[in-house]
Amino acid sequence: MNVSSITDHLAGPAAFASVIFLLAQLRQSANQEIRELIAQYNMRYLDVASRIPYEVLVEDKHIETLHSEIQSGAKRALYDYFLLCDEQLLLVTGCTYKERRFLGPLSRLGSLFQIRDVRVWQKAEKEWIAGITYNFNRFAFIQEFEDVCLKLDSKNPESCFKAIRDNIPLQNSIR
Repeated sequence: MNVSSITDHLAGPAAFASVIFLLAQLRQSANQEIRELIAQYNMRYLDVASRIPYEVLVEDKHIETLHSEIQSGAKRALYDYFLLCDEQLLLVTGCTYKERRFLGPLSRLGSLFQIRDVRVWQKAEKEWIAGITYNFNRFAFIQEFEDVCLKLDSKNPESCFKAIRDNIPLQNSIR
């Protein structure tokens, strides 16, 4: 047995090991990208939620019942919250992540071959939708949501924040 025959016998297993290593690296990279994306959205949510007054967030009071100097900031915070919710819902329904991210084209293929751990994404999706649904069952949120939609498009307020309207059951809402 000479050196070239040993090399020939080792080439196949070495190539196979290289492919397995490459797939593991790709999976780790995709999972890290998903975790970073989720962390960025969670930080944005915490920033927005910290600007919503306690009376609105916890006591479910309408913004109009607050002191006049607080109302403007509260309205802006809720508007930012609605924008963030709409963006998150677009993301979890697959529209944004798969189209814009670097690994987006690999997303469907990655799911088939378990390159990305879909459990991480599914958990974030479940938590986001549950939180958004909880807040949109609060009278103060719905009332301000409808006010904002009327101001953005008085002729067709149902067209505002379409992802929220399509994915979240809105109590006492115009639809």
